[in-house]
Amino acid sequence: MSAETLERSVLEGKDREQLIAIATALGLKALSRAKKGEIIDRILEQTGAAPAAGTLGSSSGNGSGGVNGAVRGAADPPAA
Repeated sequence: MSAETLERSVLEGKDREQLIAIATALGLKALSRAKKGEIIDRILEQTGAAPAAGTLGSSSGNGSGGVNGAVRGAADPPAA
């Protein structure tokens, strides 16, 4: 969890324009009216560094990934 906290703190140290540049490079859109905290949240969600809002306790990725977990399971070929 400390890596996620560190990444969030690094992003919080950047100004809004730098965050928009990062988000744009990640393919995120519609950021012109977003607040700095919202941009940080979207960057973290896009990079997989933090869970989406409201999913506390599922940051470990141990099978509680919701849609992402289901997509991975359906796309992976059988092991045997």
